[in-house]
Amino acid sequence: MRGAFDQVAYVGRALAMRYCGRFSGLRQLGVLSVACCLLQLVEQRPITAAEPEQSAKKAEAPNDKAKATDKTKATDKPAADAKAPATRDALSPREIFSRTVRGSGWIVIPGDKPGTLRTGSAWIVDKQKKLVVTNHHVIRGATKIEVIFPEFEDGRLVTSTPHYMKNSPRFTAKVFLDDAKRDLAFLKLNSLPAEMEALTLSTETTVPGEMVFSVGNPGVIDESLWVFSSGSVRQVGKRSFTYRSGQKVEAEVIETQSPINPGDSGGPVVNEFGEVIGVVSGFSPEARLVSNFIDLSEVKKLLKEVNELWAPTTAEQFYRRGVQAEERGDWQAAIVEFNEAIKRQKDYALAMAHRGRCFFEQKDPDTAKADFDEAIKLDPNCIDARLGSLKISQQRRDYDTMLADATQIIRIDQTNAEAYAQRARAHYFKAAFESSLKDIDRAIEAKPTSTHYTMRAEVYLKLKDTNAAVRDFGKAIDLDPFNEIAVSEMTTTLIDADRANDAIRLTSELLQRSSNNAYALAARARTMLATKRTADAVKDLTAAIELQPRADLYRLRGKAFMDLDDAERSLTDYRQAIKLSPNTSVEHFDLGNAAFRFAMYDEAVNEIDAALKIDPKLAVAYITRAMANYGRGRGEGIVRADVDRAKELDKTYEKADVAKRRTRHLIFYNDTDETIELSFYFQAPAIDENIYWYPGEPAQTKPIVWKLDPHTTNRLLFNTKSVDAMQFIYTAKSLNSTAVWVANKDKPISIVPEKEYISWRTEDFTYRLYISNPPKK
Repeated sequence: MRGAFDQVAYVGRALAMRYCGRFSGLRQLGVLSVACCLLQLVEQRPITAAEPEQSAKKAEAPNDKAKATDKTKATDKPAADAKAPATRDALSPREIFSRTVRGSGWIVIPGDKPGTLRTGSAWIVDKQKKLVVTNHHVIRGATKIEVIFPEFEDGRLVTSTPHYMKNSPRFTAKVFLDDAKRDLAFLKLNSLPAEMEALTLSTETTVPGEMVFSVGNPGVIDESLWVFSSGSVRQVGKRSFTYRSGQKVEAEVIETQSPINPGDSGGPVVNEFGEVIGVVSGFSPEARLVSNFIDLSEVKKLLKEVNELWAPTTAEQFYRRGVQAEERGDWQAAIVEFNEAIKRQKDYALAMAHRGRCFFEQKDPDTAKADFDEAIKLDPNCIDARLGSLKISQQRRDYDTMLADATQIIRIDQTNAEAYAQRARAHYFKAAFESSLKDIDRAIEAKPTSTHYTMRAEVYLKLKDTNAAVRDFGKAIDLDPFNEIAVSEMTTTLIDADRANDAIRLTSELLQRSSNNAYALAARARTMLATKRTADAVKDLTAAIELQPRADLYRLRGKAFMDLDDAERSLTDYRQAIKLSPNTSVEHFDLGNAAFRFAMYDEAVNEIDAALKIDPKLAVAYITRAMANYGRGRGEGIVRADVDRAKELDKTYEKADVAKRRTRHLIFYNDTDETIELSFYFQAPAIDENIYWYPGEPAQTKPIVWKLDPHTTNRLLFNTKSVDAMQFIYTAKSLNSTAVWVANKDKPISIVPEKEYISWRTEDFTYRLYISNPPKK
């Protein structure tokens, strides 16, 4: 009777766990409670590993007569019944966790910012080979990867993140094989703790309704590691999605209702038998409690390749290992593998071509060219070698050779889109834009990629067809919302065409489709800066930096803070940009320019010196250093030498004259959808050095009256020349509504708040009128 009860309890518990996923809320909790109760009933009686079998024998054979009866029944049983597969008992959640955690790891990678970490999860797939599995996006771009494994004190699992950070051994890992498209990576460890075990892979296909469990490490969030989660499978199938980094994933995906957090990525997903069925990859912020796991079938495909390449013996196997290293940017490791392939097959042209590419990426074009030439000699139809040679011609700006190389590839393969694109690029650099357009049309016909549409848009810009350019930039973005060049160039094109509002609208629509798009946020911020919506630009740039802490984004936000006269935050951002990109002249120049803007002349000169050391032909840097030295009170000779050098390098500065100035050129910008009537007076110095109001004293003379159309600017001119002004007062009214601006009718607005400033020319000052909460009468 007890054996029958045990069977009922086990089956009941398994069914409760399996069908729990079909319910939600209190119902799901009730089903899980049933499962736990049944589990407790089964486990109340302590038994040894052999006890279940012994108990079953006693129940089935209480006496010899019963044995005989059972034998007869067994003999009479149909043969098909004898072959029926044995049923398995599901594990308890406690057993599942215990098994899974002993095969799990915590990945720790130094972050992009000093003192920060990137973390993720992993699991052991092969203990003998010291192989663990994680996501590609967890280790992407990492130069140092370490794995920490769970520890126990007095039989209890330690879960404190600080404990592991301070006390635990770290095991160095290197990428053995990875696949961005599948979002998987196999890491080889230098060693493994003896008590850790590889997890068992499931042999069954996952289906909707099954219960699944995972172990992950969101320790950065809640300071707890080895977190156990459960849920049920919603659906399984091919999925395509893009991470905020721009990584595209196309794989068999298990969609579940499981709570997943950052840091869980790469962890194991197991079934009710404790067998791996997938890998945690991410969650959907738009859908409540919906998580995506890479299906085990994708792991097995990559594992097969791992096993094939683990101990290579043939040239082809070494070549494939080299391609793997090449794809993850480990050029030196790739060269070693390609060398081994070529040793085993002297005429391996493809291996030689790929080795050439690695030398090219390592800034050694001469050695790369030698490899490309040798590969072409061995195989005149080796397109990879010809494409590599073509890139060297492009780098050397040898456009005639580019044309010849691309044409030769096209003669071999008339459908090679890259060859047409490269030939289009050569025509572009030779200013043969019509020919460039024809070739990029062919490239798009052969392979309509985001990059090719971006190229054609740039050609249209040269042909002054702005509408066609914007259309193609849009197509490029549709294909790849994270195409930084397309997003940025489209925005710039619209701004230059006085269509800033279109740029804001399009980038806003793009952000509605992909809110985590740092490129779209940055592009909209640039548009905001161009239209003097500086505070809004700061918001967008802050969001973009949270997604991608890049030097150019810090520089742009530094400029925004500079426009807001926030010296501390502006300089902080520029300094952070230098930390992220210390060997780029523009980072040092921007910090120097900001320091000059806030009258910190010594720091300005130091940073400009650093910029010029990197790029001695940066004309604007000489001008800025001249102005900073003028502010420091350096002699006229030092200042003049820098101004003269700037004039030699750039004709823009032919009339440069560094001096202290107390006026700016006044510009009004109607940033509304309404026509505005503007009435104003301005104050400026006369030839006699006295300061007067124009056209006369306010309230005693009639003001200057302008009509400003929506989203247009108007510059204060006299005889076609910009007028220098010190301050102004104005009133305005909308000709389309009741909106009025009268708050400054008696209060002068200074356009030179420092009273005077140092510059090589008189600067512009743009005053923005906008509808948002206009002052009332």
